Amino acid sequence: MGMIINDWYIDNIKYSRLVCEENCWANGKVGVFKDFDNNYQLRFIEFQGKYRMGHACSEADRFLPVLAQGFVAWLIKKWGTDTFSIYSEYLQTQLKQYKTDHKTDPDVFKRDLDREFYNHFKAQEERWVKQSEAIFDFISETEVNKIKEYICSYFDYVEDVCNPTKAAINISDEEQKGLQQKRKIDSDKLKEFFIPQFKGMGNGPINHFETLISDLEIDRSAKEFAQIAFMIFESDKLNNRKPRTFKKWYGLFCQFIGSESKTYEPKDLRDPKPNLKKLFGYLY
Repeated sequence: MGMIINDWYIDNIKYSRLVCEENCWANGKVGVFKDFDNNYQLRFIEFQGKYRMGHACSEADRFLPVLAQGFVAWLIKKWGTDTFSIYSEYLQTQLKQYKTDHKTDPDVFKRDLDREFYNHFKAQEERWVKQSEAIFDFISETEVNKIKEYICSYFDYVEDVCNPTKAAINISDEEQKGLQQKRKIDSDKLKEFFIPQFKGMGNGPINHFETLISDLEIDRSAKEFAQIAFMIFESDKLNNRKPRTFKKWYGLFCQFIGSESKTYEPKDLRDPKPNLKKLFGYLY
């Protein structure tokens, strides 16, 4: 293997170059990273033995695991450009998407989407950063440390720009009281209903249950929580403690996550918003 210069691995990810036998990835693998839809989701296509001529990708490769997404994938694709632009453009892109996703909500007129975005974004991005650590095995230690520095600085930037407790905003006593009231999730009780693989045991190397808890910490409407409960009920992630009816499961679910239980028919919960379905894609 030849001498590897600074940022060599990251440049190969950025430009989707094949790394072959002569200069394999840091973990010894041969293959190429692809962002199929230019949506900052990086997948690794591994080539066994002699690589495919022209390293053409198949349609099946689109369903390979995402090894990096969110800010980490954005950072790699923008590597070498102005740092402030990397931070500000990514944040604005995410804020714009959040507003687009919620602009047709019935109660949008009385919500502050900019302030609301901070809690949603922070929890989601922390989860994506954790998941994106999978890409660290492919690059050098120097590159890993650089990415970690960018991540820390980026979260500092977000904190300064978005955190409503730091922003110069006048909040009434009643509003402040509402912000301080947090739902309490009984993760231990909820965990008892899921299969071991979903919790990272046995043949399940990824602990999706921790991801689920992080996503449930984000405040949502009663119907959205009901839709999440229905997605779980319809999935194959529950063990033999699964209640026989959705009504029973929904009641337990609301009790465990500290959410108000309302009356919904399953037929009213089968069509969640695309962003909600995408966020909880690990349930399918």
